[in-house]
Amino acid sequence: MSFYSRSFTLQNAGCNTPGCVVSSGGNAGECSGTTGVLLHPEIADIVSKNKLTPTLHRDAAVKSVTWGDQWTTFDDLATWRLKANAIRGQCIPGVMVWAMSQDDKDGTNIKALTSAVGRKQMDPPKFVPALPSTQPPKVAELCRWSGCYQDCPAGFKTVQRNGHKEIMLNTENCLAGGADKLCCPADQPMPTCEWRGHRNSGVCKPGCNDGEVKVGSLRVGCNFSHQAACCTSEASTSAYGSCKWVGEAPTCNQDCPGDYPNKIFSSKLAAGGEQPCISGTKHYCCREPKPAAFSKCDWHKKGSPPRFEQDFICEDSCPSGQIKLASEVGGMSAENGCFGGARAYCCDPPKPVVPRGDDDPFGGQQNKEFQLLLEKYMENPTCPATILRPKLGDMFTNVKRSLEFESSRTRALEGRATNCEMDRYVRMIDFSVILLTKSDDLIGPLQPVYDEIFAGAFDEDIEAAKLRAHYKRNPDLDPHAFMQYVFLNPKAAGPGLRRGAQASELFCWLPTTRKRDGEEASSQASAVAKRWVWWLPNDENGTPDISTILGGILSGDLSLHYARWQNLPRQNGPMLELAYWIGRTPGVAGGNDVYRDPYMANGGPPDRWVVFHMHIDEATQWLRTINGRTHVGVRSVQVFHGYESNTRGAEAWRVENTDGDRNSRDGFTCEEDDAVWYPGAAVELPTGTGTESDNVFFDRFQRWGERLFNDGYLGSRALELLMNGYATLPNGDIDPAIPGRVQWRGTTHPGWGQDMYTVNFLIQAAGFLFGIQEP
Repeated sequence: MSFYSRSFTLQNAGCNTPGCVVSSGGNAGECSGTTGVLLHPEIADIVSKNKLTPTLHRDAAVKSVTWGDQWTTFDDLATWRLKANAIRGQCIPGVMVWAMSQDDKDGTNIKALTSAVGRKQMDPPKFVPALPSTQPPKVAELCRWSGCYQDCPAGFKTVQRNGHKEIMLNTENCLAGGADKLCCPADQPMPTCEWRGHRNSGVCKPGCNDGEVKVGSLRVGCNFSHQAACCTSEASTSAYGSCKWVGEAPTCNQDCPGDYPNKIFSSKLAAGGEQPCISGTKHYCCREPKPAAFSKCDWHKKGSPPRFEQDFICEDSCPSGQIKLASEVGGMSAENGCFGGARAYCCDPPKPVVPRGDDDPFGGQQNKEFQLLLEKYMENPTCPATILRPKLGDMFTNVKRSLEFESSRTRALEGRATNCEMDRYVRMIDFSVILLTKSDDLIGPLQPVYDEIFAGAFDEDIEAAKLRAHYKRNPDLDPHAFMQYVFLNPKAAGPGLRRGAQASELFCWLPTTRKRDGEEASSQASAVAKRWVWWLPNDENGTPDISTILGGILSGDLSLHYARWQNLPRQNGPMLELAYWIGRTPGVAGGNDVYRDPYMANGGPPDRWVVFHMHIDEATQWLRTINGRTHVGVRSVQVFHGYESNTRGAEAWRVENTDGDRNSRDGFTCEEDDAVWYPGAAVELPTGTGTESDNVFFDRFQRWGERLFNDGYLGSRALELLMNGYATLPNGDIDPAIPGRVQWRGTTHPGWGQDMYTVNFLIQAAGFLFGIQEP
């Protein structure tokens, strides 16, 4: 990156856009003194002095400015963000600057560049002694075993075996060349450790010397008994000295003694390297009080990240940050679920209690935790979308989130085997939701952390204040799903929100007055800038976006399998369901995987349909004459994938849509002032503005709406199945001034002789086709 720019003298001052002819380099600057070169501070002075408005060239990721016959480009926070996003896509981890000396005295450019690339801006050191009361107590980290497929955690290092060139390690319960290494904190005195008890006869005699504690066991080299891993007692090992294994193989039925009354857990192999119990189990017993490090523990089959995909292959590893106390191998009839490898007994280390300041409503610890979560995310922003692949919920709530829903979500999180990477992601989302849903005085400490670390590295339109305003304008938006979109698609979220704002101007219409419901609307003059919810692009992580789906429909790669009217409780009108088969012929297996979601939440068969729900609200102006034709107003559209069908009672079959784990719904809605979208209504699409992908989407969406209208699905033809007592216009369309009434579910339509909410249909030139075969 540079803090200077090339400048040019225009041949014609009236032609000052890219492509115009230049006659020479630009005038020399006051400081640079070189023809054709201007330093960024010089450009800033020129812009201020001449009251100029720079032009952003988004595709080129640069701004330009012109005055008189002079023209130059330059970078600032906005263009460096664009450049940073581009280089991230090329796996370039960092940037360099030429030259720091060309910045101004306030460091304007380096501060902007630092923010754009997601680096933390360091303040000058302040040598002010902290008050003792504000310092959290120092908790000594414990030595711990790394697990078979992990290195020592950050801040830890391997322990040399006393008197040998090798380190303390154990491969006994590891598969595929794994090795369990003893790791101790690097900032504390390193203990001296040794394997004790080996005898050349194979009859081992384990036991640690005075001043040592036992931290593990090993059967290698022993025909009887085992070797013990012994370390000198230090702050990093003392907790192990407060506990011991009780019970001797082969019969291990022995209770904890009086001086070690606290049983932590039990295992047939003790720490994992002892002779197994034929009956009973060995107990890990601790003195009173029991070590805080051994209070919150459980068995785990996998480390993080897991080494093997198969759930039944265990890895003798703990989730990141936990302390491993024992291993337990499985077998073909293993009760512990391990049919290969060993499971690990893991404990959460104790954490210091940080005093909360009275002026910080969240508490210093929560604010710091959010900062650490965001910094961890920024180390690998693609991790959630490509590795964790979290289960996504519906983008639309349609109703307020219930306490029962929230509590069940918490129980589900607490009940599963902890995966620290996924837990970090979930906690980060929960903190971010606070930015959307809580009062301004509560989000104060969190907002600058989010803006500086995350939003500042990607796009100003995903800053907290702008996301908060977007959420307030759209009450049906689910805050968790919305923030997941932002973090799963950090580069696309800002452009996506801009696309939504422009799309709303194109497609959402306000109603005329009620006295003029039947009046013809011959232009788009009543269209206004309504907000577009979630119909947004992604970061090319493999999940298809709506533009790709619409392209498949228009090209014939997705074929309409059936349409069906639905009537939902608590909604003000009917809903049209459109099920598109992934393939050119409905019911014939195959189709292009580009239209399927590759990251299915529960696995199972691949997606077979893409289903749209077109919601109509009778409280809006849902029937309207535009240019002589009657158009149907759609309040919102929702879309989801489906892979299985079902039949309920005597009704026709449908694509299954009640599985929340597989049917996460996205879509859009025109939220304010009863605004609706009229598919097929003429729209003047933008040309030469916006990004190419935005313009492609607008074109596809408009053509899809025109097809739905021309084919009759969102016109008078399909409404004939629902409406009763209506009048028609001379062209045969339903007259919006005399629409009759909607026949509701559970009633027999007098014209059709049955409940028309129970049938699937297609519209053909000869009429309606019913009885569509289930695949």
